[in-house]
Amino acid sequence: MGFIQKIDKMNNRLFYLYIGIILLCATFVIGAIPDTLNIHGKLLNNGGSPQTGTFSMNFSIYDVASGGVNIYTQTQSVTTDENGIYTLILSGLTGVNFSQQTYLGVTVESDSEMTPRINLTSVPSALAPEAGGGASSLWTESGSDIYYDAGSVGIGIATPSTQLEVDSTTTETTLTLDNNAGIEDVMIQYRNNGALAWSICMDDSILGDELEFIRGGDCASADLMTLSADGLEFGAGRLYFDRTNIWSTSYSARGNNQFTITCNGCTISTISHNINGQPIWVVSDTTSATIQDGTGNLELAGDFIIDCEGDSMMLIYNDRVAKWVEISRSDNC
Repeated sequence: MGFIQKIDKMNNRLFYLYIGIILLCATFVIGAIPDTLNIHGKLLNNGGSPQTGTFSMNFSIYDVASGGVNIYTQTQSVTTDENGIYTLILSGLTGVNFSQQTYLGVTVESDSEMTPRINLTSVPSALAPEAGGGASSLWTESGSDIYYDAGSVGIGIATPSTQLEVDSTTTETTLTLDNNAGIEDVMIQYRNNGALAWSICMDDSILGDELEFIRGGDCASADLMTLSADGLEFGAGRLYFDRTNIWSTSYSARGNNQFTITCNGCTISTISHNINGQPIWVVSDTTSATIQDGTGNLELAGDFIIDCEGDSMMLIYNDRVAKWVEISRSDNC
């Protein structure tokens, strides 16, 4: 895009100028847009004949149509073709505030600056945020914020099917959230019409790197479900599924709240992680073990002597008596 303007000059030249902006941006990255301005012009004398050769030309940018002090200037050695046509690029425009009205002044050799100055309008303005936004065809700037309110964004895909799609052809597709301030929280929030509905928080403030699912709050709020190194907890004292430390002796987890006793000849009298209302189902994969009543925190209908694979028992924790209480048992022999 650009425009052509004839500048009448009371010197010995006429000047035809085409001005455009180079937007070489191919990705959604601010640094991909160079601070350059593409100039395409035609240099003629007063009789309309092309000026052919190499000329020293100065280009200055002002914030006023006449007078004032330039806010940018650059001199280049410009070579025209047989028709007086040339193309050049002005660089180093980072310090120019294109959100205000700007004007380009051109001086050839020892001539005075041509008049009138060129009114830089739509295309160069794509370099800078205007009041209310409008920095690029790819995004809008508002103060220090950048937003994108049309179309979709694809990373690794040219035609994203959702507002944001990340694709990969490697063995893993990874989206990373990192907090480099130290050992701190990392959080994803889900909102509905602006209202916070859910948060998924990596909370390091309690036991270290717990993954919490929180309804209508953030990391500081009470969670409904937590994944930790010890297991899976639902709510405050509702259900706790521990995968590593529920028994005081060896075991292997089978899934849900069902556990398999694997220790041969052992006696189990204590279960850790006492969460009120937590149920567990115990199944034996051994032919010699005892779940002992009364000596630890188990309250059973007598000792449970395991002598067959598949013997099972259901327990639930009651915090009133601080015991794991037997609900049922089954002898598979």
